Amino acid sequence: MAKLSIASAGETTAPDKMAASTTTPLMPQTGSGAMVANETVSALVTITGMVDIAGVWQGLFIDTVFPETTIAHGKNRVTFQRRLLSELAMRVLMIVWKDSEHVCDNAIDLAGVSRVGTDCAPINCHNLAKRMAADVDDLDRQEKKIQGIVKAAEAYGLVIREKFKNTRQQALRGTDRLHRLMLEIDGEVRPICAEIAASGPGGL
Repeated sequence: MAKLSIASAGETTAPDKMAASTTTPLMPQTGSGAMVANETVSALVTITGMVDIAGVWQGLFIDTVFPETTIAHGKNRVTFQRRLLSELAMRVLMIVWKDSEHVCDNAIDLAGVSRVGTDCAPINCHNLAKRMAADVDDLDRQEKKIQGIVKAAEAYGLVIREKFKNTRQQALRGTDRLHRLMLEIDGEVRPICAEIAASGPGGL
């Protein structure tokens, strides 16, 4: 049976027109048409890659992080896992990891990134909320959400809260398990990023 092209699938073309299409070669797209097609392909690869990256984050938590720790209370387990699978958790834990002792200053410089906290003012839930809140009215809501994420991350051994000097604030420290998780994510995400880069200008 002859295979229909994507362009012709689902169409009800008259028999004489179908016959003509089998004898008339398709002209390749040139100029602006080819450019639009390439941009569309690039966008498809990029958006698919974004979805795949989110899937990597969730997949590694489900397959490796969650099974390592038993949370006795079922309601807490469901709540903690839901929080850690969120996009906000990815942002929070990335900052906690980047500021941890497991990431050296040389790596920070070579990557062209910067830490959020300092030795005198380490990161905590409040200053993370200030960075992520849309405005002053959103600050309390964001801080509560981040506190919930940190509590969940603590339960799974990814974050430690430490009292900072004589203040009420608790500094957030990324653990070795968080560091290993981020390295695992890099191994999974790097090929996806390479595919996205290859689909950009000059890559098609």
